[in-house]
Amino acid sequence: MSPTASPLAAAVFTADDKEIARLISTGADAAIPQLMVLNKSDPSKLEEIFLPLGVWIANQKGGLKPYSASSCTSAAVALFIEGMDRYDAIRKKFLAWRDWGAQGNAFPPGAPREAHESFSAALAELEAHCPA
Repeated sequence: MSPTASPLAAAVFTADDKEIARLISTGADAAIPQLMVLNKSDPSKLEEIFLPLGVWIANQKGGLKPYSASSCTSAAVALFIEGMDRYDAIRKKFLAWRDWGAQGNAFPPGAPREAHESFSAALAELEAHCPA
């Protein structure tokens, strides 16, 4: 996914945008490495990842709420939230899979890639539209 084209790109950069960019970068930098190895992970080891993940995801999304995104960060925020929602869906599918007898795939094999793509797109939006 390529960054959005915007004539207002980098025109407005508020104090809120600086904090939003930091939160998105930190959250994506933590999530991407985890997503990249999920399909290769031993399912018996995934429980220790997925059990605390719901609270972490809620905290990541909630951390953005006090801030107002401008044209600089609004697309990145939407993509970051999408990535967190996709990661949470993987977590929920794993927990349901575990509870229903652990047969078949714990989650769709393409799901980690889709979440990774949302986080990568959010970071690309920040890079394209927000001054460093």
